[in-house]
Amino acid sequence: MTIVGFGFNKIEVEKSNPLKGKVSVSNNVKIDSIEETTMNIGNQKQKILKFTFNYKTTYSNEVGHLEILGELYYLNDKKTMDDVMKKWQNSEKLPQEVTRPVINTILSKSTILALSLSNEVNLPPQVNLPKVKVEQ
Repeated sequence: MTIVGFGFNKIEVEKSNPLKGKVSVSNNVKIDSIEETTMNIGNQKQKILKFTFNYKTTYSNEVGHLEILGELYYLNDKKTMDDVMKKWQNSEKLPQEVTRPVINTILSKSTILALSLSNEVNLPPQVNLPKVKVEQ
């Protein structure tokens, strides 16, 4: 299993209202589609899978939202890729051995970008950041 490419297509962040009281944050990652395509790898064209995804963060109290759309390119042996496509076409689900690396890559890259973007518009971070506690 190899992830051979990754990119963002749309990035949107908006702070709609001032922060008031306790604000909860909800994150969601969704695979919108998977399609077979080809990519030049080395000297050869290789069949790969293109995963189109949506990473979304919403804030309670209509404080704001963040949305990132992108693509991830995945290469594996023919049987595994055929299994992925078959399962996706039948149930829009992925085999477990594919789900973990694909979703983890999307989460890690998107969360880093989302943290930076939310900071720029003064929205709370999507994840708990480490904090120092000073004992007296």
